[in-house]
Amino acid sequence: MTAAERQKHKSGKGNINSFVFFLILATLFWVLTKFSKQYQQDIQAEVEFVNMPANTMVSDAASTIPIRVSASGFEFLYYKLSKPKLSIDLSTISPNEQARWTISKQNLENLATIQLKHPVTVLTDKSSLELPLRDLGQRRVAVQARVDYTFKEGYSYLAPLAISPDSVTVIGPENQILKVTNLLTEPASFKELDEGIEGTLKINLPKELSGVKVDPEEVTYRMEVQEFIENEVLVPITLVGNDQQQGIQLFPSSVTVRYTINFSDYKSVQPADFKVVCDLSKVEPGGKYLIPELIDFPDGARRLSISPDQIEFIAIQ
Repeated sequence: MTAAERQKHKSGKGNINSFVFFLILATLFWVLTKFSKQYQQDIQAEVEFVNMPANTMVSDAASTIPIRVSASGFEFLYYKLSKPKLSIDLSTISPNEQARWTISKQNLENLATIQLKHPVTVLTDKSSLELPLRDLGQRRVAVQARVDYTFKEGYSYLAPLAISPDSVTVIGPENQILKVTNLLTEPASFKELDEGIEGTLKINLPKELSGVKVDPEEVTYRMEVQEFIENEVLVPITLVGNDQQQGIQLFPSSVTVRYTINFSDYKSVQPADFKVVCDLSKVEPGGKYLIPELIDFPDGARRLSISPDQIEFIAIQ
């Protein structure tokens, strides 16, 4: 190829590249010009509600409102990909005497114009719109914690596991909430405890319920755990139930009371803190034995037992 031919080839290739460049530039300029213009278009806006009262729910999951918006082509392109959303704060309005939630057309247009940052017209002939909300029935039901636990040897709880609150409000359609008599929490398990536990548990709703929610949705639990000591004391028996107690002899006259108590209270426990009685009025004619009963013992003492559990007696004339 001669130098002239090579020069001609380069010139032709350069002209094609220039043509493509200016074509792309012109197309881009046309797109920018076209989509920068203001248009009016009718679209559906999704509605979401905030600060909704606990006894209120949305009756229509797909709540939309037809609106006419003045915006640029770019913004309408965005709306094609994602519907515009209007947020209605229910703390600013109240249901009417018929328990219906409404908002005036003018207020809704003002709200939409502020949120979408473009002039908005709500496409309805009505002066106000009824919102797809309904008030629900409610009832209070007990909550049962599903918590399993075991202790290390020598440890136990000071008081049984407690939850707060111990009941919750069930909210929903009347025919659904009447099915609920009590609720269970999610399960939790603890092994070989040697210290207290606390935390939160979510409340499980039965799967067969529809349109039902609970308030609150979780409860807190707490259980204090301490080291316990086993001990025993010798306690004299007191006779009751008969005026002629002086002529009665018991064999034995004292019993051994075994108990466990938390370590911090161990040293303060005395035999006088326990009281064991035998009631003579409970003896059947011809009976030879009395049953000892523990009627008084220190706070915090547990796993109490008496030995022996039968007392022989004789009447001395």
